[in-house]
Amino acid sequence: MRSSWRLLIHVLVLSALVVLAACGATPARSQQSRSSDPRHDTRPTPIVVQTVTPGVIVAAHTVDAVVEGRVAQVQVTQVFRNQSRTVAEGVYIFPLPKDAAVSDFQMTVNGEVLEGKLLDRDEARRIYEQIVRSQRDPALLEYLDRGLFQASVFPIPPGETRTVDFSYSQVLAPDGNLLHFNYPLSTERFSTAPVEEVAVTVELLDQPGLRTIYSPNYPITIERTAEDRATAVYTASDDQPAGDFDLYWGVADEAIGLDLLSYKPAGEDGFFVLLAAPGVAATDEVVARDIVVVLDVSGSMRGPKMEQAVDAVRYIVENLNAEDRFNLITFSTGVSLWESDLQPADGDAIAAALDWLADAKATGSTDINRALLEALAQLDTGDDDGRPAYVLFLTDGQPTQGEQDAGAIVRNALNNLPAERTPRLFTFGLGYDVNTDLLDTLATDLRGRSQYVRPDEPIDEAVS
Repeated sequence: MRSSWRLLIHVLVLSALVVLAACGATPARSQQSRSSDPRHDTRPTPIVVQTVTPGVIVAAHTVDAVVEGRVAQVQVTQVFRNQSRTVAEGVYIFPLPKDAAVSDFQMTVNGEVLEGKLLDRDEARRIYEQIVRSQRDPALLEYLDRGLFQASVFPIPPGETRTVDFSYSQVLAPDGNLLHFNYPLSTERFSTAPVEEVAVTVELLDQPGLRTIYSPNYPITIERTAEDRATAVYTASDDQPAGDFDLYWGVADEAIGLDLLSYKPAGEDGFFVLLAAPGVAATDEVVARDIVVVLDVSGSMRGPKMEQAVDAVRYIVENLNAEDRFNLITFSTGVSLWESDLQPADGDAIAAALDWLADAKATGSTDINRALLEALAQLDTGDDDGRPAYVLFLTDGQPTQGEQDAGAIVRNALNNLPAERTPRLFTFGLGYDVNTDLLDTLATDLRGRSQYVRPDEPIDEAVS
């Protein structure tokens, strides 16, 4: 390693293990009381070192964590791109947590294992102070009492990328009924440009009594795959994350899990969030549904929009359960039904429906009123046996045929509901010319939801 830190060195600093580090604010707390002494904060805090190689950007930052019980196995992948005209050199330093063992730590660059070494606190202090002096960034000083893992320098030629992978494991300490996973995404806010793709996936396994799953600082999607399993995902594009990624989840045997997170800044009033989550009963029973899919095939749908919409309907049909019943409706100036009534979602019916759908052509005007009434009539079967009913309605325009008054269309729908059940209506507006007031009102009054897809967005993803 070269002695001068004033060379073109891109310092990339990550911290992702549980530590006992001093910080200036009281951490989030669970139901169990805890001292406000900041020395008890177990949240890892990232080291922040600004780059001195402006041409190097982070093209992708991916974190895949699997938490089984209380042990987290973490895999990190970062892609760096040198957009400058000179060779950039880089070195990774990974701050080690106090009083914790690092296991299974391995780092590779473009598939080749990097040479590296663990430095004790004294050696690490020298490295920290050297960077602080050369870059005049005092942020490192609070980490002087911790060791680090330092990897060998790797060059990035102009215009090329380097993929860096490393993995580690850590044990998560419970706090009452809460477990907490932290990853320091905040280091990316010191990048010279937004990160093109960011993705954090945390898979929770073997979590008996899994209740609340919550991230206080990033929007996540949650998929519960079993009573004791779930997956939380955060994704973003062209983003510079401003804070750490934190994920909390509650594990409790009670029928309803209650977890309390509180925060009180010094000299200010505090606040809290109370999370209540009922248990999810394990069941193998599949609920049989009745589903009618309505597709606008008016002239304005012609071209790629029509192809995408057909693909979206095909996805819906191919993912029906065997116990479901369904029908397809297309509309423009008139209305066409695949079958006169609901059909069982068996293999033959699905194949026949997809063949019929493939022949759809975009032409004519837009008779939303009639198409909606036909869909509701399909669900007025008299033999529903308590089956939930759904209408999925895809359109890209305004009503231009038949009844065109939005208020009248809503009233007609409410006055022609099935006698024994009220379907849920989900509307999908495609493009910028849709009547959003009409679709929003219909979805709200029929206990569904409206969603809008911009011209540059894939329709099938929104519908699926």
